Amino acid sequence: MGTPEGMESLLHLDLVSNYFDVVDNVDEADNALVGLTSPDGGVGYDRAHLEKGGNAMFPFYWN
Repeated sequence: MGTPEGMESLLHLDLVSNYFDVVDNVDEADNALVGLTSPDGGVGYDRAHLEKGGNAMFPFYWN
């Protein structure tokens, strides 16, 4: 049984905001910071790629 997927903030936005302009609207963002607690959470992880000798990670993009 795997870890259930979820959305929670792993970053301390009060600290991040010292270095970046934090926005709620993705259209206003130039970059994204992503925090992971487990690599096997669904999107962004491909077990078949790992079994073929890869690193199992693949990039994801917002349009």
